[in-house]
Amino acid sequence: MSIAHLLEDFSTPTADTPTHAETTGDADMLASFEQGYKAGWDDAIKASSEEQAHIAADLARNLQDLSFTYTEAYVAMAAAMKPVLEQIVTKVLPPIAQASLVPRIVEQLEDLCKGATDVTAEIVAAPGTAERLSAYLPGSISMPVEILEDSSLTDGQAFIRLGTREKQIAMDDVLSGIEEAIAGFFHETEKEARHG
Repeated sequence: MSIAHLLEDFSTPTADTPTHAETTGDADMLASFEQGYKAGWDDAIKASSEEQAHIAADLARNLQDLSFTYTEAYVAMAAAMKPVLEQIVTKVLPPIAQASLVPRIVEQLEDLCKGATDVTAEIVAAPGTAERLSAYLPGSISMPVEILEDSSLTDGQAFIRLGTREKQIAMDDVLSGIEEAIAGFFHETEKEARHG
């Protein structure tokens, strides 16, 4: 086996055979290319990672801004609605509740009268309600009905008695419940606005 290929040839090179300097230059050039390629690839990965981090940070900031915007809009809308809802509860609902008191009493009386015989129904209501009740009582109630007024009752309150059974109707309690629900809603909204 010959080791001639390991030794440098000092003969005059022909155009076909590359010299040792040329092959060494090619290897160096290939190594430089590989090193440059690797450096470029590393730079591209680093730039991509930085861009991803920047995009993620922008997205998080935009979502946070959107969240604040929604909360602020919700609080502003609730604050604008508060006087309207308070006016509805104090001005609109009481007359509606008063107007629906008599039909509600009659409805409850009809339910209590089912299956009852030979018993006098008694309705105790606030003063001024008796006339409206008398005019509204339908002919479908076959038993006698006695309407009494009690000055201790307020508008919107009534009792229906049928033998030992008694039902209370309190439209004021319904209005108070609505008022409390609205106040609770605004309290929670204000609390959320303060605490985010």
